[in-house]
Amino acid sequence: MRVGLDFDNTIACYDSVFPDISKALGFVSDAWSGTKSELKKYLLLQPDGEYKWQKIQGQVYGKYMQQAQLFPGVANFLYRCKRLNVKIFIISHKTEFGHFDEEKIPLRGAALKWMGINNFFNEKRFNISKESVFFSSTRREKVKNILKLKLDVFVDDLIDVYKEPHFPEDVKKILFSTDSKVGNSINIDYCSNNWSQISEEVFGSPTTEDYLYWAEVIFKRRIVKISELDGRGNSKIHHFTNDSGKGFALKAYPDMLVDSRNRIEAEFNACRFLENTGRVQKAVDLDISLNMAVYEWIDGVKIKKITKDHLADAISFISLLSKRSKMIGPNDFPLASEACLSAKQLFLQIDARLLKLKKRAESFNKLKSFLELDFKPVWLRVKEWANNHWPKNNIETDLESKFRALSPSDFGFHNALQLKDGTIFYLDFEYFGFDDPVKLISDFIWHPGMDLSNDQKTIWVTETTKIFKKTENLENRFLAAWPVFGMKWSLILLNEFLVEGWKKRVHAKQSIKDSYTEKLENQLIQSSAICKFISLNDMRCPHI
Repeated sequence: MRVGLDFDNTIACYDSVFPDISKALGFVSDAWSGTKSELKKYLLLQPDGEYKWQKIQGQVYGKYMQQAQLFPGVANFLYRCKRLNVKIFIISHKTEFGHFDEEKIPLRGAALKWMGINNFFNEKRFNISKESVFFSSTRREKVKNILKLKLDVFVDDLIDVYKEPHFPEDVKKILFSTDSKVGNSINIDYCSNNWSQISEEVFGSPTTEDYLYWAEVIFKRRIVKISELDGRGNSKIHHFTNDSGKGFALKAYPDMLVDSRNRIEAEFNACRFLENTGRVQKAVDLDISLNMAVYEWIDGVKIKKITKDHLADAISFISLLSKRSKMIGPNDFPLASEACLSAKQLFLQIDARLLKLKKRAESFNKLKSFLELDFKPVWLRVKEWANNHWPKNNIETDLESKFRALSPSDFGFHNALQLKDGTIFYLDFEYFGFDDPVKLISDFIWHPGMDLSNDQKTIWVTETTKIFKKTENLENRFLAAWPVFGMKWSLILLNEFLVEGWKKRVHAKQSIKDSYTEKLENQLIQSSAICKFISLNDMRCPHI
């Protein structure tokens, strides 16, 4: 097979570069935000808009080319091509120099330099020959190259390339875009802006052999055996052994186009930071471009029945985290994913989730009914309760950094394994970072993945409150926040209704693909139960 790929905005991603350069040139304010296409539309409406847009392009594709990144999934695709001996050609419509670029930076040279830095020509990495890169001054010349190279597949983000009169009919046309309507207008074979989906369209779903290949790229040593396991939460897990029989875990994180949070670095850095505690798995190596990491294998079992000893262990781990938090600066780790540092921030997070679900509810009558009749009335009461009880200095103002603590952010026995000697290892630090301890305390007792008794929840609240007793207004904020976090969990349970939420679940565990309707019904039941529980307790936490 012979596959051709466009370069700019197909392989190389400039999503953050265009706005940054526009601000540096003074074409937009520092507060401006939006996508590349939104920026283009905005500028073209301004005086000298065409000039400004072309000047930005000249800067981005030349002087600032090295700030571009690989689109998520491109590396995985290129490694599959290498493994399958697929010949790759990069065919780009790119002039010698950029418009209105006084420095006359060679655009083609900048692109080749970027490819070199990103391992395109490295034999041990993508192993693409420089002779397989073609630059064209016009679209017509680009199409001539596609025809001359006798390609089987071509991927491009511009529909105009496929509209060229001499574009070969026998080449599979893949449009790198979300605009499927445009693609249908000229018989595009496939349309997607997601490289994972494009990879599946060209080669089928990734196989065990693909994961073995990817694992060896990261591990840099021979792997004897690899097998897929059920993923935890949203990530796909493979177990593999090296030639000495030692076990490791290959973790493939959710597609960055589905979930842009930097899960891989958050977890890898957290494991490195906590490695000497003997309570987390050792981080071995990672590859950001593949969005995968290797960790030591923990040969333990899931905790099915939670005992007082398990609870005591979890409390001791949080105590350890609290101490570690005081040993580092507030900038040594980022904020935890969806950190909640004020009442206003928490309210906004819930309202954002609710808005997404309302849009999806147009296709799900039961979801629509639940949100309107069950969730909304309770949410209005909870919000009023929280506003009346939350300490006034923290309703809109963030909690001071000195009161924040490191948090796994998805902590519990659903993410733990116990060894034969009783040692408990805590897993899944994808959301790790600084947060308000109130969120950590609340999430643990609300998390639907754990079966805690009322007594155990009371012990947890009592003991963790002692750990964080020096945190400003901790008890009052927990009292006000308890029902609010409950309402948030009520919505988190409905993530599967969202397209991206279901994709992440299936990515982790393919076997649930056929149980969509049943899963949604069950999630609605659990979500409704939370709303009823909060109402029955009149917004007051029963575990204090």
